[in-house]
Amino acid sequence: MSSSRDDFSFNYEYKVELGIFEDLTEEIKEKIDKLKNLEINAFNKNGNQVFYTKSRDDKESVTSDLNLCKTQGFNEAKITVFKDGVETTLKQIQKSFK
Repeated sequence: MSSSRDDFSFNYEYKVELGIFEDLTEEIKEKIDKLKNLEINAFNKNGNQVFYTKSRDDKESVTSDLNLCKTQGFNEAKITVFKDGVETTLKQIQKSFK
């Protein structure tokens, strides 16, 4: 069975992880407020808050989101990939298409 690009986009979702924060300072809150069109949400991860942008179904859109996050000072921001709601890596995705 082969996969098409359309199948691929429905199985994976891309988000920008802004970072993991122990304390949410006013400065971080202000930066997040400037990115409200990215619908940023916080999740608890090992007692810390992790902030992610809204889901995208293609790498081009999430790359644009990443660049926007970096312009707001989130220099450690990175693209994260989820398959069926479980975090994975771009490397794992590429392996699945070989």
